[in-house]
Amino acid sequence: MFKITDPTILKVFNSLSLYGNTAVFGGYIRDTLLGINPKDIDITTNAPLERVMSLFPYANTRTSLSGHTIVSFTLNKKSFEIVPTDEQLTQKALLADLNINSLMYNGEEIIDPTNSQSDFQRKVITGLGNNFYNSVQVSPFIWFKPITLCASTGFSIDTELLNVLLDNKNLIYSINPSIKAQDAYRILDRPYTLNALLYLSEIELIRKFSVKFDPKPLMTSAFQKNYHLQLVLLSYATSFDTINDFVELFHLPSMLKSNFRTLISLLNNEAQTTNYTFLNQKLLIERTLKI
Repeated sequence: MFKITDPTILKVFNSLSLYGNTAVFGGYIRDTLLGINPKDIDITTNAPLERVMSLFPYANTRTSLSGHTIVSFTLNKKSFEIVPTDEQLTQKALLADLNINSLMYNGEEIIDPTNSQSDFQRKVITGLGNNFYNSVQVSPFIWFKPITLCASTGFSIDTELLNVLLDNKNLIYSINPSIKAQDAYRILDRPYTLNALLYLSEIELIRKFSVKFDPKPLMTSAFQKNYHLQLVLLSYATSFDTINDFVELFHLPSMLKSNFRTLISLLNNEAQTTNYTFLNQKLLIERTLKI
């Protein structure tokens, strides 16, 4: 049974509930159900905007593309986004881009107006009506969202949604390179990186490959946040061309690209170095792969 027990979230939720119907929605519920640590908390409420601002006077505001005012703040290292509305709260669920993002929690139970829980059971990511298509036309940076989610969850991407990604893949070239790089890091940090790579190859953004082994169990703490080391291991699990395409697709920093390619050259005996860092990293890869 889903229940919020975090005292900081309860404090914010209960404060808002005093002034109108209130519900947590979206990614917080999705990630909690999947056993993933949520990065932020989205709440919609019928409490008036003026009341919300009086409760959280240190908050910032901005206007969403749908015209809603979003009140954002950090409390006890937790990031909150509050969406005051005079509509039925379930309207927020119906606006979700992906069906697994449409769940709501009203303080007592999960509200599921779009049968989102069936997608969790089937382990599939689907669009919600035409919402994803409509949203990606206005905000191309969300194009990678289904890809990063399948890297987080191991879920498959529904055929219809995959076709939307395929038909609109040219939109990714309008995304800010720094945003694309952040998506790449999300994919690399998640447990099902190979799942995301398979979909990127199916959409023909990176070269097709056969999976030789799952590199994730081999990635010790030495690999964490050392993305060039992860890329090297992934290139052995897939192919160098595939991962080189990935590096270029996401506009990864030039230093990261250089380190990745240098290590590959050293491992292939195509280059030599006296740099102790590279020599130690080469040894780490060789021991990890037993080559």
